[in-house]
Amino acid sequence: MSFISQGQIYPKKFKALFAAKDTASLRPLLAEWEEANPNDAEMLVAQFNYYVYKSKHERLGPDKAAEEKAKLNHDTAAMHTAHITNIVHFDSVNVRKALWYINFGIKANPNRLDMHFGKVYYLGELKKFDYYAAELMNVVEQSHKNKNAWRWVNNVPNATPFDFMVVNVHHYLAELLLLNDPKKNAHIKSVTQALLKYYPDNVQTLVVLSNVKLEEKQPDNAYLLLKRAETLEPNNSEVCLGLGTYHNQKGNKEKAILYFEKALPGLEEPFKEYVLKELERLKPPVEPR
Repeated sequence: MSFISQGQIYPKKFKALFAAKDTASLRPLLAEWEEANPNDAEMLVAQFNYYVYKSKHERLGPDKAAEEKAKLNHDTAAMHTAHITNIVHFDSVNVRKALWYINFGIKANPNRLDMHFGKVYYLGELKKFDYYAAELMNVVEQSHKNKNAWRWVNNVPNATPFDFMVVNVHHYLAELLLLNDPKKNAHIKSVTQALLKYYPDNVQTLVVLSNVKLEEKQPDNAYLLLKRAETLEPNNSEVCLGLGTYHNQKGNKEKAILYFEKALPGLEEPFKEYVLKELERLKPPVEPR
């Protein structure tokens, strides 16, 4: 069998066995593949995926979030209902093996964006958000070094590498926003500031960082970011929403109304509902004739 045909067969076999969750057959296949080509990027990704799968163990357990919600809402019926959910446990041995393979893969193939984002996703599952943010910053730094010459699975070049990188970095930043974590804003600021260091005119990044500044009651810092974004995309709904929120915080009703109305047509829920409520509050009631 030629090396080329082996290279084609291993991924195909892995894909079939992984889909079938046949871990007993996967282990010898991966060992054979690694012996045949220890530096194969697809083998390293396959090993990572295998150990990620092996590291996860699910069991039924109490749903603490549902219980807390019932208490907060003083929902007596819900408080006396058993709340059960799937609880995922990760065993440390397989976690270490998964991270070893993906770290080795990234070191050998720093332009493989699928490896970077695969690692970020897994760190999110592990709730290791310090490392999660650090890996996003590694992506930003590498994007500067490689001038966004990113590769994907099978080393295929990405058709829109910069846009794809930025959109996905912001996708993972949005996941941080959902956390009840006191460090989330610090992580978001670190990543967005790294992005703006190299891409100062990226409107999405300007908006996300300004939102953090507004949340932290630093409206003047947010305003500088939003005005820069406005010069680039004056009709951007998120930019207008941010400026409306800024003027709202500063007590400038007229400008808050102006920007909220400008933002409204392009907004989706829950932001649309928020703006409608603010406009109702800010606008003077119409006198009956």
